[in-house]
Amino acid sequence: MNVKYKMTGMAETLKTVLIASVLLIAVCLGWFFFFYHPKTSRLDIVKEETQDLVFKLQSLRVTEAQVFALGKQVEVIKNDIKLLQDKVIFKDDLPAAIKEIKASGHKFGLKFLNIIPDYASLINSKENEQEPNAGLLKLIVHFKLQGYYKSFGKFLSSLDKLPFYISLGEVRIVYNDSIHPQVDVLFDGVLFLHDRFNSEI
Repeated sequence: MNVKYKMTGMAETLKTVLIASVLLIAVCLGWFFFFYHPKTSRLDIVKEETQDLVFKLQSLRVTEAQVFALGKQVEVIKNDIKLLQDKVIFKDDLPAAIKEIKASGHKFGLKFLNIIPDYASLINSKENEQEPNAGLLKLIVHFKLQGYYKSFGKFLSSLDKLPFYISLGEVRIVYNDSIHPQVDVLFDGVLFLHDRFNSEI
């Protein structure tokens, strides 16, 4: 009788333990699927969103740096344009400009044989004037001078020190036995002029 009672008691205890184990497993599974897994998934989403935000902020900093660098470049270009505009002469300054070119050549022992402004190029420049170059004219001046080859090279190097802008065009070196070791040099200088006189300002 006591044995049967004990067996029944053990069965009840075992049943209780099994039921408790099943309930514990069910609670654990429920906690995992309904609380832990959604939370970890949400954390993963938040982590991805945070990484995206950090990337966007880093990209924004790069963009700001690029804009800043571009602003600096624009400022440099503006200054270059201002310097170039300051070196453009007016029509009535042309004789003085040619005189300065001659004086610069004389410093290096060069003799100017001919100076011929090509006024046809000035007319063509005015007729072909485009909007970006509005108000500017281009005049080609033909120079013929005589001197040592090295002196001519030094003269060309000094042209950028003039207070006005002159661009170098075609250059021809003519060797002549009668003046050796000197040479004759034919070159075109391109001057840029405002399409108005200084007195009109």
